[in-house]
Amino acid sequence: MNEDAYRVHFESLSDSKLNKSIEELIDRPQLERLTKAAVHEWSRRHPGTIAPFLHERAIERGGFPSCYS
Repeated sequence: MNEDAYRVHFESLSDSKLNKSIEELIDRPQLERLTKAAVHEWSRRHPGTIAPFLHERAIERGGFPSCYS
């Protein structure tokens, strides 16, 4: 699939499946563009938020810097 096809695919996913896709893509540097597309779709749906997986991962790794609220 090309990037446009993946964008359409991410748009068609439920929030839970989109979050799972982000989880599966995040640690695969060769798929960075797809990861960005999935994260962008999350941000489009939920402005000002991050996907639950990304939040959980940040907390596991020590939380967010104090500049984030």
